[in-house]
Amino acid sequence: MQYRFDPSQPKSYESMSWSNNLIRFVNGTMWTIFFGGEDFASSCKINTTNAQEYLQEHFIGAFGELARYVKDNPYVIGFSTLNEPGKGWIGQLVDGSDMDVSEIIGYTFTPFDSMLLAAGYSREIPLRAIKRLGIREIGRDYLNPKQVSCWTESSKDLWKEEGVWGLDDGNNPVILRNDYFKIKNGKEIEFYKEYLTPFVSKFTQGIREIIPDSYIFFGLPLDIIVKGERIDIDLPPDVFLEGHWYDVASIGMKRFMKKANFDIKTGKTVIGEGNVQNMFVQQMQAIKETAIKTFGHDMVLLGEIGMCFDLQNKKAYDIWSKNPKKAWDTLISAFSMYYNALDANLVHSIHWNYTPDNNNKFGDLWNLEDFSIFSEDQKIDSSDINSGGRAIEGFCRPHLVHVAGNPQEMSFDNKKKTFKLRYNANSSIKAPTVMYVPEIHYPNGFTIETSGEWERSPSNTQIVLLHAIVDGSQTVIIKPR
Repeated sequence: MQYRFDPSQPKSYESMSWSNNLIRFVNGTMWTIFFGGEDFASSCKINTTNAQEYLQEHFIGAFGELARYVKDNPYVIGFSTLNEPGKGWIGQLVDGSDMDVSEIIGYTFTPFDSMLLAAGYSREIPLRAIKRLGIREIGRDYLNPKQVSCWTESSKDLWKEEGVWGLDDGNNPVILRNDYFKIKNGKEIEFYKEYLTPFVSKFTQGIREIIPDSYIFFGLPLDIIVKGERIDIDLPPDVFLEGHWYDVASIGMKRFMKKANFDIKTGKTVIGEGNVQNMFVQQMQAIKETAIKTFGHDMVLLGEIGMCFDLQNKKAYDIWSKNPKKAWDTLISAFSMYYNALDANLVHSIHWNYTPDNNNKFGDLWNLEDFSIFSEDQKIDSSDINSGGRAIEGFCRPHLVHVAGNPQEMSFDNKKKTFKLRYNANSSIKAPTVMYVPEIHYPNGFTIETSGEWERSPSNTQIVLLHAIVDGSQTVIIKPR
């Protein structure tokens, strides 16, 4: 990118599309080898060791070194196995006839297309793009016109060697085993049970040999968890689902789709702000349902949630130069709706992201992404802790930190600045219920309505401690003074 990108001509180096990248040759090959090299790529060896065993052993070994380094750090609660793991081609037909292309933006490669393009053949490939609120095929292009192969003279074409494809009598490439990645020993492959489960179990064992009480988190593809599908896996105790959630339509359109959006769960357009908000709630509810169906509990961590700041050709930055207070209105509105959905489901989350050297020209400095809640270009007062922050009022909001009982409901009205918490108190828990009440929403202070007692934390003015007098349902309402 440092050689090809020209800010005045963005098309000279477009940002990567995640859905498109997953179906390209390198991704398809490497995920397949990483999880299933022993079954699908027996000829692929590294120092006489099958590539699957080699890669997983070294991957887990690298995390083991990290675990040894941080094992005495009290702030490390556990480890995530892999960021958004892909299946590669495992469980898929080589001709791609069973592919779901509904969310793919860019060139739509079948496994066979990818293999032949990599082998030096030219192929006509469909091109898909966002049109209105849907993703549609907009044309077809011949790729690799110079017929360049990725295989060197000292290496052999892996998938041709494995007998996935070959040449007919006319020297034309043909598929030899269309179900190569889909059927094994006469049975249809179950990726999560047969390939992901063993890896997560080995990863968990490797980490817990060093930090025995570590929590382990593992991710699944967004479409799988949003659709609430049951995943057939059998994992050790204290292994939790770590899904990612994004407002896919808004990010794809680079425009906050507040009043008309696209539901990746149903594949339908959703009209109306209230219906869009309800869609966000239902999608996150589906993630919890996946955890319940899979593990029997609803413990979920959304390891990523956020929104790009360069909406509408970086409109916010132009507004900021003239009226900083109004620049983030759209982003605050978006974050408020996302966090409303989190609160409605009582789901834990991590905001993506904080990039300390973000700038308005290049964003987060990779892949043309611009998700950072902070930018040096917005920092104007080094003495102000909030200076450089972007749309802070959207993601920094009152919330429950610890509860002496069971939480039942949590919500925040960002316009009225009213926070509501309802929980079942348990007096056997001696520690207080802890709430975070950020000053940015209550510059003139706040009032609290509750049947119990409350006090500010002596060490942090933004922390409120609640003490329930009796067991049972407790309601807490916070309003601006």
